[in-house]
Amino acid sequence: MGILNNTHLIAWWGALTGTSVLIWDVLKWVKSGPKLKIRIQPHTVYMDSEVCKVEKTEDGGEAKTLKTYHHIEIVNVGDAPTTILNIQAGVKKAKFPDWKDYMVSFSYSSQAFAPHFDKKLPQVVHSGEVWSCRLPDEYVQSFFNRGGEPRLFIYVGHRDKPLVKKLRKSSERAR
Repeated sequence: MGILNNTHLIAWWGALTGTSVLIWDVLKWVKSGPKLKIRIQPHTVYMDSEVCKVEKTEDGGEAKTLKTYHHIEIVNVGDAPTTILNIQAGVKKAKFPDWKDYMVSFSYSSQAFAPHFDKKLPQVVHSGEVWSCRLPDEYVQSFFNRGGEPRLFIYVGHRDKPLVKKLRKSSERAR
């Protein structure tokens, strides 16, 4: 009874292998589903950007200053589709110290965001697909002018609470 024979070794090997496969399958199942990666690039200029200012140059030409935006990309890096339901930007109320309350005192709704490629919300985003939009830099600057900490709120179909991402100030650089 105390001696391991071939049958016992094979039984133990089978039990360990089966348990390992079960653990692997559970981990794969837990990690499966949609996963969204959010990228925000401030101070972006587009070919179709609105002209904000026209100045005369010394040589008689014109120098045009184009409107800048926060470029927002939402990429589904998971293995299942999800639906982007809504997007908002806001500043938290001072009396709510934690963002889990998602209370905002000043915000811009989805109408302030210009979706790209005519993909209006709600939008289904399959695995590997990107949904992108733009928010005028002046809107983000208005949050900082109010002394707030601006955040982006992305409401998606597979979560009860929105995804929250911090908005940065536009960098001041030569255009």
